[in-house]
Amino acid sequence: MEGMMSDQNFTCPMCGTRFNPAGQEACSACPLHKGCHMVCCPACGYTTINTNHSQILELGTKMIGILKRQARSLTKNELKVSKYTTLAEVPHGSWAMVSGFSENFPRVRQEQLQAYGVLPGKRICVLQNSPVTVIQVEYTELAIETSLARAVCVEAVGVNP
Repeated sequence: MEGMMSDQNFTCPMCGTRFNPAGQEACSACPLHKGCHMVCCPACGYTTINTNHSQILELGTKMIGILKRQARSLTKNELKVSKYTTLAEVPHGSWAMVSGFSENFPRVRQEQLQAYGVLPGKRICVLQNSPVTVIQVEYTELAIETSLARAVCVEAVGVNP
């Protein structure tokens, strides 16, 4: 929230004027005053939500908090599953985070894989291991030779959610 509320004073995020929103005559004369949770600056007229009284904002904030907690716990659980060294070792139906490429892997081949989205920090799903390794990078499926899959280093592996 851009404006600051301390006790009952509000600082306008637009012009910086400090005022008490409850003491505004225009707001108290408004027919929606009891159900409205807007704050109107007397100096510039900028209108914003009073975060101390908005039930929608409170609900949204709670929902975001719940979703963040679920995402953190899901990520922690998935990353605990196992650690592998190369993409070739990842079981089909699992995902891995790319950490880089093996030292002896040619730069030209690295650039080719990077053009398809096989980048450090990228999440990759292994769809098949034999006869070639089939991976999914976002919405793209790639079939790569086992020798290439052995050159892609990965950090963590988990079961697909």
